[in-house]
Amino acid sequence: MTDQKKQTVPAPVLSSTSAQLFVTDIKASFEFFTTKLGFGVDFVYGDPAFYGQVTRDNAQLALRLICEPVFVGDTAT
Repeated sequence: MTDQKKQTVPAPVLSSTSAQLFVTDIKASFEFFTTKLGFGVDFVYGDPAFYGQVTRDNAQLALRLICEPVFVGDTAT
């Protein structure tokens, strides 16, 4: 048997993005992006929070709390 060394795969680097995501639970969204995906919190607005931004590498994602559907009516026409 040969002794195979375990290869480590480097984490993907996000080169650039800037997007706004509509979320229904902003606290859970911040938790997901920071703990699961390795983003850091740039800022949070509101008490209770309703808007904020997370960043990783050169990617910025704005998280915006929504309480109603973003699209109104039948958009499949």
